[in-house]
Amino acid sequence: MFSFYVNPGLVDPADFFGPEVARYTAFVKASRPATSEQEVLVAGEPEIRMRAKRQAEGLPLPDDTWTSIVNAARLVGLDERRIQQVAF
Repeated sequence: MFSFYVNPGLVDPADFFGPEVARYTAFVKASRPATSEQEVLVAGEPEIRMRAKRQAEGLPLPDDTWTSIVNAARLVGLDERRIQQVAF
């Protein structure tokens, strides 16, 4: 992967870059999706949506992973009441 980062404030003091990116993003999002059940997403949108979902619903963990976390908390002496507060 090759990444090239540009500080728009240095190369675009007239603020042409921001509105142009917004225009291009709107153009891309207006494209026809691959299937009718999908929508066109731009870079970062799936991650933004997943973050919002995780913040609202929490992070799903397999039962054995959660058990390991709880056991580790007990092992380091975390108060059992506190463990139960966060466990449920």
